[in-house]
Amino acid sequence: MRKFIQYVDRINDFIGRMASWLILLMMFFVVYEVFTRRFLGKPTVWTFESITMTYGAHFMFASVFTLVHGKIASVDLLYNKLPRKKKALLDIFSYSLFFFPFIAGVLYFSVPYALDSWKIGERSWSVFAPPLYYSKTVIPVVFFLLLLQGCAEIMKRILILKEE
Repeated sequence: MRKFIQYVDRINDFIGRMASWLILLMMFFVVYEVFTRRFLGKPTVWTFESITMTYGAHFMFASVFTLVHGKIASVDLLYNKLPRKKKALLDIFSYSLFFFPFIAGVLYFSVPYALDSWKIGERSWSVFAPPLYYSKTVIPVVFFLLLLQGCAEIMKRILILKEE
């Protein structure tokens, strides 16, 4: 169980760190667009969609990284006052009741959504017309990683409950 936890934590931490570099790519697109629009008077068609897709991937992958490091926003009014084992029980309960059903639902609907996009070679409606299937594939990939991380988080709580 500990090896699975370490493996999932390491993979998701690495993916999150790599995805954090997408913000630099997005920043390049923004600076390029501002420069071409303001100083050259020649705005581009492709930068807006590039910025949107880059930010979408960045935001999605950052959610996995955030879960690995326990930085998800939560209401801690009573939670912080609970002893460690009661926190673990509450976490197992809330993951089971809210997290896993949500993840399962998104996975259930996003896999066919992404596959259909690949089948038809879906492209954006704009003049730039970039492929959309890459962006749509990010959704099931990220939610699968969230599912793995959720399992690792549950296992961490089980280990806490087993402590003497």
